[in-house]
Amino acid sequence: QNDAAYMSNNYPFKIYMPTYDDYNELKNNTTLEFKENYNGVEGLNGIIYKSNVNDNEIFIPNISYKHPDFNIDKKDVWSGSSFGCWTNTSSWNSEKAYMIYCSKTIWYGGKTTYSCNNVVVDKWCGAQIRPITKKRG
Repeated sequence: QNDAAYMSNNYPFKIYMPTYDDYNELKNNTTLEFKENYNGVEGLNGIIYKSNVNDNEIFIPNISYKHPDFNIDKKDVWSGSSFGCWTNTSSWNSEKAYMIYCSKTIWYGGKTTYSCNNVVVDKWCGAQIRPITKKRG
């Protein structure tokens, strides 16, 4: 009921939104990198999680989401704004769910920090869905 991407079918794999545990596995086994013009596509910016074991990676694009103040965040992530995508895990509060929340901040003096965390937000906040697949069996 919390997964807009889930496909229950006879394919050899299932498609679903990542769970809270999937995100923690991703965070613990990858390195994080902000990427500009991903795969040579002008303006396609976002986060890459790159495996520490092999060359696999997952890309989460910088797409605006709806803030609690009812405005759409259209700031460029390179100026220090943020973006995210849903997990399929609800919080203890039925009106909230976990989101993978990403940001890049440029501090005074030019220092840059990157972060992605699993945070709880209101379900009515609009955010992208980044489905993943898993082989069945």
